[in-house]
Amino acid sequence: MNNKIKFPRLGWVKFAKSLVVEGRILSATIHRMLSGKYFVPVLYERNYCPYVSVEKGRAVGIDLGLKHFAILSDGKKVKAPKYFRKYKKQLAKAQRTMSRRTNGLRTGKKHVSK
Repeated sequence: MNNKIKFPRLGWVKFAKSLVVEGRILSATIHRMLSGKYFVPVLYERNYCPYVSVEKGRAVGIDLGLKHFAILSDGKKVKAPKYFRKYKKQLAKAQRTMSRRTNGLRTGKKHVSK
């Protein structure tokens, strides 16, 4: 059952899992793309934060910010994950591809997946 998800009215549906859901699923919304494929964003709740490690049995306050991802009440600072820098080259290539496409054409509706 690793590649199936259960919806209340639809039952079990196959899907391509891109992320492991660790926790209780709160909601899932089904969207149909122009290509005819379906996209399901899943909102879930988990009991821990993978970015912050704290000793068991000790409470800590977390302040989220822009310069630092999180600042803990004991003075510890967690760096912000820099996803833009990681995917900058892929974004530039996708933008060049999309700029060559013309609105209204069938090829203009294709998604950039690579």
